[in-house]
Amino acid sequence: MRWWARVLVGGLLASTVALPWATYRNLATGHTSTFGAGAFAIVIVCGALGAMGCSLMSSARARLVALLLGGAMVPVTAAAALTAIKTANDAAQRGIGPSETAYAAGSGVAIAAAILLTVLIALAYAEARAGATARHPTTPPTPPTPPTLA
Repeated sequence: MRWWARVLVGGLLASTVALPWATYRNLATGHTSTFGAGAFAIVIVCGALGAMGCSLMSSARARLVALLLGGAMVPVTAAAALTAIKTANDAAQRGIGPSETAYAAGSGVAIAAAILLTVLIALAYAEARAGATARHPTTPPTPPTPPTLA
């Protein structure tokens, strides 16, 4: 698996914290509020960069850690998205006059990037394991046959 794909997707996941995840607009006043990843932002950035960095190491243990970190980013991004959406909906219920909420690109991109990062890391981990098995087979070599006397 190409290393640059993991770097690209990990960077994409880390950069989604800068995007809006949900919006609230009060139609009476024209005021628009955007909600981002919030308190989950640091967890998403650290998890994405940690998973990306560990996946680039040659150690099988480091790649397993990367797989676990990448897998953990899926529910973390989903929780961050649901929190942002809930906050926008709460603002709409408390708002004065007509209002609307929308789900912005950040939440969808983050969840998709977390899933894709986990898949890429899993493929790289499986590829590394297959290569290690090919280099070090688990079956012991057959002992040499002793010479026969004629």
